[in-house]
Parts: sequence; C-alpha cells; structure tokens
Amino acid sequence: MEDQTKINELQRTIGVLTTNIGLASLKKSFGTFEKSSITSKQINDAFSNAGIKITITELDYLYQTTNWDNWEKITKTLYGIIKPFPWTKEYFDCDQRSSFITATCGLLFSLNTCAGIYCKITNTETGNSDMHWANLIIDKNGGLYLFDVDNGGLTQKITSNNIVMGKWRYELQSLRIY
Repeated sequence: MEDQTKINELQRTIGVLTTNIGLASLKKSFGTFEKSSITSKQINDAFSNAGIKITITELDYLYQTTNWDNWEKITKTLYGIIKPFPWTKEYFDCDQRSSFITATCGLLFSLNTCAGIYCKITNTETGNSDMHWANLIIDKNGGLYLFDVDNGGLTQKITSNNIVMGKWRYELQSLRIY
C-alpha cells in the first residue's frame, strides 16, 4: 500500500510539472502582443453604443485588452484548452467553465477583458429557454464579442441585445468583469 501511495504522489508531481511546462510553453509561443488599457467608462460606453442596458459588476478600475485579431487566436487557444474537459451538470457546467475561461485568459495572456456574462438563452428551433453563463470579450476599440465555449467555442460581434449563434439566441442580463 505504501508503494502505491508513493507512486500516486510521484504521478501527481509529474502531472503538475508537465502542466506547468505546457502552460509556460503555450504562453511563450504567443510571444508579446500589443495590449491596451480601457476604463470602466469605456466598457459602459460600449454597451450604451450597442443600445444595451445591462448590470455590470466591476471589480477592477483598469482593464487590459488587445485587438480583435489577437483575440481570435486567444479564443481558439482557450477553447482548445477547455474542450477536452466535459461539461458536467452542477460541477463543471456553464458558470464554472465561464470562470475558468476568465481566469485562464488572465493567467496566460494578462488580459482581464474576457468576462463572465449571464444570459437568457432561447433555442431558435424549439423555443425552450434557460439561463446561461458565457464570456464577453471587449477589444481595444470597444468592440463587444460574445464567446461561448459551451456552444462550440463560437464568437459573435455584439451590436444589439439580440445575438444569435448557432441555434441559440442570447439576451444579455449581467456582466461580471474582474
């Protein structure tokens, strides 16, 4: 029994080291890219410009972002990281997955403008609706994009509060940005 415990401990240690090496390698492969700072006012203005009234919980005062070209690469990378981990009701479902994307984006890319967004979603085929967490990306020009890892990693530029991606219609309810 003691030998198996030592083997398990060694496997965990090797797993942690491999993960750290992989994350460092991934971060290094992106190199440096242009980042810009935006303020809370600019975030609020972006929603106003799209005609969207939304409750925003802001936990920082200054937010780091980049241009949309960089965000496209980042979202593909983030989706690639989360895709192998299955959606599990109540344990690793939309709210945990949205938080994971937010945290991973901060960890790997030092960007805090991939925030959790709470939405009402409606299936365009059946009319069934539910509440859902996804991610909202704000680019350096104040562009708003919906990114949903639970909908195949799709992204959609937001120009109103009537967003359709795949077979889902999203109605934005509140934003949690930190």
